[in-house]
Amino acid sequence: MKKGFIVALLLNLVILTVYFQKDIVNFILDKTNKKEQVLNVTNIVYNEYKSNFNYLYINELEKNTPKSIEELKKYYYSILNSGMSEVSFYCEEDYPNCIKDIASISNDSNLLSTLNNYVHPYNSFKYISTNIYDNKVTIKITHNYDKRMIYDINNKVNQIISKYITPNMNDKEKIRVIHDYIINTTKYDKNKSENSHLAYGALLEGLAICSGYTDAMSIFLYKLNIPNYKISDIDEEHIWNLVKLDDKWYHLDLTWDDPINDLTDVLSHKYFLITTDELNRNDQKHIFNEQIYLEL
Repeated sequence: MKKGFIVALLLNLVILTVYFQKDIVNFILDKTNKKEQVLNVTNIVYNEYKSNFNYLYINELEKNTPKSIEELKKYYYSILNSGMSEVSFYCEEDYPNCIKDIASISNDSNLLSTLNNYVHPYNSFKYISTNIYDNKVTIKITHNYDKRMIYDINNKVNQIISKYITPNMNDKEKIRVIHDYIINTTKYDKNKSENSHLAYGALLEGLAICSGYTDAMSIFLYKLNIPNYKISDIDEEHIWNLVKLDDKWYHLDLTWDDPINDLTDVLSHKYFLITTDELNRNDQKHIFNEQIYLEL
């Protein structure tokens, strides 16, 4: 009698286990997925080239996860400003438009190029891609500058500062010295060689186009802790520097202060720390989006 009761009890347990097996498995899978999500979310870690300047158009996202398209823009900026090469996160359930908004941002080349202007040149991207799989978002970045380039440029920058910058100089005098040095040692590269769009071309090879001049100047400005960022014209065909001095923002265009001349080297200060009004009086070609570059 006792043996028959035990057999019946075991049989019932087996039947119950089979009946509820699906729910038990689903529960375990749910727990595993949640654990996997936590493990796969990447915390943003900043390198030494993080921009700590405050801008009107964009700033960093203070939350861990974005919940609107505006917060997504800030999140993309935070990732770029960190210098990381890959970041992953999950769309929150209470943000139903997350995937749609990510697609909108990742396909907006003008927006991404603009965000690039607000980070240190070393953290700027050459390529940026966004992949979405099962609600997991992964952003991958290929940077413009590799470790070797950064090492060589930093050595050159430190040499120039040590040789030409003195403690008694004010910021404007420091900027003028660097402005003149870059122009005197760099030629505009009409052939647009491999590195002329980078500071490496300007400082190590003596050849640059506008982005090379601008990156080189920006690297010095960051090194001297002078607030700055880059500005593009409305057609994104030209780029130059914006610099903050005495709580005012000024234009600084080294490319146009180094006019192309096949006969003699020319050094100009026509575009050296000028206001927007002065810029407009000089020419009508530096047309920029006033809804983006709000400091102006």
